[in-house]
Amino acid sequence: MSNSTIVTGGFVRIEQTPASLSDRIFAVLIDYAICFCYFVGAFQLVSKMSIQLNTFGEMLFWVAPVLFYPLYMEVLNDGRTVGKMVMHTHVVMADGSTPTIGAYLLRWLLLIADGPMVSYLGVLFIAVTKRNQRIGDLAAGTMVVKEGKYRQYRVNLDEYDYLTKDYRPTYPQADELTMAQTELISRVLSSSDATRQARVQELAGKIKASFNIKDVAQTDEAFLNTLLQDYRYYALEAEI
Repeated sequence: MSNSTIVTGGFVRIEQTPASLSDRIFAVLIDYAICFCYFVGAFQLVSKMSIQLNTFGEMLFWVAPVLFYPLYMEVLNDGRTVGKMVMHTHVVMADGSTPTIGAYLLRWLLLIADGPMVSYLGVLFIAVTKRNQRIGDLAAGTMVVKEGKYRQYRVNLDEYDYLTKDYRPTYPQADELTMAQTELISRVLSSSDATRQARVQELAGKIKASFNIKDVAQTDEAFLNTLLQDYRYYALEAEI
C-alpha cells in the first residue's frame, strides 16, 4: 500500500495511508448492518402501529434515514460513518484538507455506480487505483485514509528559504525519523537546565546507535541540529 504524500499551502508535509480494500469493505458491512437493524426496527414499528404506507412520500419518510445515512454521517462527523469509526478511517480531500459538502454530496450520489446495485465497480476501482479510490472518490477528489497513520512537519518561511539555498542533507537517515523523535530532539536542544548537556549526549548516542550513524565529526549538539535540518529537507524540499 503506497502512502499519499502532500505538501499543503502552510508548508506542511503529510503522508497519509489510504485505507485498504479490506478496511473499506468491513466499514461498509458494519454500516449495512446498522441500516439492516434500522429496517427491522422500522418494519416492526410500522406493523405494530398499523401504519399504511400508501404514498411515495410516506415510504420515503421511513427510508430516508438509510438512504441519506452515508451523506449526513460524513458531513456531520468529519468524514466518518459508524463503520469508518470502527475501522479508524475517514474521508479527506486528496490534498489532505477537509472535504466540502459538495464533495461529500458527489461521493454519495455516485454510490449508485460504486455499490452492489450496479456492478461493485467501487471494489474494482479501490483495488486498482493508487490511492484506493472508488468512482465517487475520483469524481469528488477525495480519498479514505487511516486515522493516525501520518507524518507531518511544519516548516516556517525562514526555514523554507534556508533549505532552498542548495542545501544538501548530511544524514540520509534523517528521512526515517518520526514526528515524535524530532519533537524530542527539539525539546532537548531547547532545554536550559543543568542536565541539558548530558541529555544531549545521551540522545545523540541513542540516535547514532539506532540509525547506524558512524564517523560523526560534529559535536553531539551540532549533530542533532544537523539531523533536524536534514529532516526538514526530506519532509518538504524533496516533495516540491
